[in-house]
Amino acid sequence: MQSDAASTPTTGYGSEPMAEAADSLRLTQLRASMGIAINVLARHRALNLTKAQLRSAGLKVSHFSRRDLVVRAEAYLAQHREELIAEAKVVVERWQAQGFFGRAGLKPSAKEKKA
Repeated sequence: MQSDAASTPTTGYGSEPMAEAADSLRLTQLRASMGIAINVLARHRALNLTKAQLRSAGLKVSHFSRRDLVVRAEAYLAQHREELIAEAKVVVERWQAQGFFGRAGLKPSAKEKKA
């Protein structure tokens, strides 16, 4: 019995499952990288705003330990999460359009736009 390579379950008729799997994996990795970047930017912004608040209160940032600054920034982030995440998403989407995360111009899926 002869097998036809074009009709096997792994290749199908003209489809390329390995290429599709690689694309799917790349998109998953891209979304993960972008999600991490959004979180890092939001945390960084919270830390900078926390430092600005201390300075505006007449305090020296250098008088605070790194841990104390991070604790204050995390509290700020908890209170202003939606705003900080929204700001960070705009930056990351611009970076993605410029190609910092791989191919430039890759559009987010409809599901990502709703989130």
